Amino acid sequence: MSNELITVITPVFNCEDFLEETIVSVLNQTHKNIEYILVDDCSVDNSSLIYQRFMEKDRRVKSIKLLQNSGAAIARNKGIELAKGEYIAFLDSDDKWEPTKLEEQLMFMKENKASFSFTSYTSLNISNNSISKVDSKHQKIVFNYFDLLYKKITLGCSTVMLKSNSIGNMQMPNLRTGQDFAFWLLLLKNQIKEVHLLKKCLTIYTVRNDSISSNKIKKAIRQWSILRSNENLSTLKAILPFLSYAYHATIGRR
Repeated sequence: MSNELITVITPVFNCEDFLEETIVSVLNQTHKNIEYILVDDCSVDNSSLIYQRFMEKDRRVKSIKLLQNSGAAIARNKGIELAKGEYIAFLDSDDKWEPTKLEEQLMFMKENKASFSFTSYTSLNISNNSISKVDSKHQKIVFNYFDLLYKKITLGCSTVMLKSNSIGNMQMPNLRTGQDFAFWLLLLKNQIKEVHLLKKCLTIYTVRNDSISSNKIKKAIRQWSILRSNENLSTLKAILPFLSYAYHATIGRR
């Protein structure tokens, strides 16, 4: 069994209703050699009381509070900056992992000599308790920049694990939403040639009514902005990947 140190990063902002389950799912991982960095983005609810309670019991749990509310990108970048692990995994404050997630993903990455991987996930809509699996039907497991650009894959941020030394000086773009998608494109275009899919649902992704991912119009605007501003695609070149995104987000999502 591999025992590399894995740094887990969770941005925290007013998530008291979900945070305890999220933290428990990390601490209950079968892979025990972790450091868990929670980056508090100036929460004004009881989130800090929740993670402080865990810090008192488990030295693997650490926290840092940002001086001003800055968004998930800045919070994750701060976690990356502080990370000591050979691998970095991301987990949003309302999502959860299956107990073997880190162990299985680490083994998968080492077997495939992968620097960047993600897993399939279960999507739970808490408004109607509907459950769906995402990305479990792909026939291949290796994807590149263009696969992501044309939305042939869906990388849930809470499913991703990166080898720390593969990130280089890259940071998540300072966007309020969609910073993870922009970051994956940045990595695949500049640092890492491919991303590997572990075809097993090891993450439970929560869809909330107030989530940006639950609002298709806002998400479409975000997608177009990333294609034009972050990827610097001309209007003409951005149309095809945007139409591909629209298709997969509505009719063709697998």
